[in-house]
Amino acid sequence: MSQVIGFLKALLLIVPLLTLGLIAFIVAIPAMLTGQRWKFLNSVFLKPFGIIARAIVGIRLVVVDIEKIHSRRPSVLLGNHQSGFDLALLGTVCPSGSVIIGKKEIANIPLFGWYWKAAGNLFLDRSNPKNARQALADIAKIVHDQKLNVAIFPEGTRNTGKAPGLLPFKKGGFHLARELKVPLIPVVCSSMRKRAIWETFELGGGVIVISVLDPVDTTDWTDANVSEKIESIHRLMDTEFARISALAASQEVR
Repeated sequence: MSQVIGFLKALLLIVPLLTLGLIAFIVAIPAMLTGQRWKFLNSVFLKPFGIIARAIVGIRLVVVDIEKIHSRRPSVLLGNHQSGFDLALLGTVCPSGSVIIGKKEIANIPLFGWYWKAAGNLFLDRSNPKNARQALADIAKIVHDQKLNVAIFPEGTRNTGKAPGLLPFKKGGFHLARELKVPLIPVVCSSMRKRAIWETFELGGGVIVISVLDPVDTTDWTDANVSEKIESIHRLMDTEFARISALAASQEVR
């Protein structure tokens, strides 16, 4: 029965996804036609979608230390990636004007790829290391000039909880922060298993906790210590993931 209910909730989620996506796309048309980038467009979609999606699934979101996410700008925001439902959770807490780094293939998706660019989101080609380094340099200039917050999922793919803890981190976002000498702000979401994994219809609802950790300074990062620094942040986020997952579970009423 729970699988059936989850399936029905997943279908219901498509309604606000398409409706709000269409509205955001229409709003973005002038930007697309003129080649402009409107940084507020992500919020036009993410904020209302988050409210509606959480109501459909039955999620009570608790955000710890939200003020830290607004403490530094520009910065690189690091989030753990568990499901497409991240849009309704991590996307909701991102400050207005934040942009996302995604794979270059997104640009080829009709309509969505155009909107992604119009909203100021950025593309990164990971297939060629040399091109990726140049792309990071180009992105760094945009972020610096426009004082952007950049959101990135360092795991690089969804981790639906089948493996314990966080997946290993890819280094692109960390190199970007190092290039800019801006802080990294870890934003950790508790386990969404059985609560809000859209792809497998695990949409039972309940409490989900998001914890914003202290900004991590990158001004002393070097070639010699960057791997160690990344491992340190991974351990920090992994430990916090376990802590807030247990906290969320303790607040569940089943």
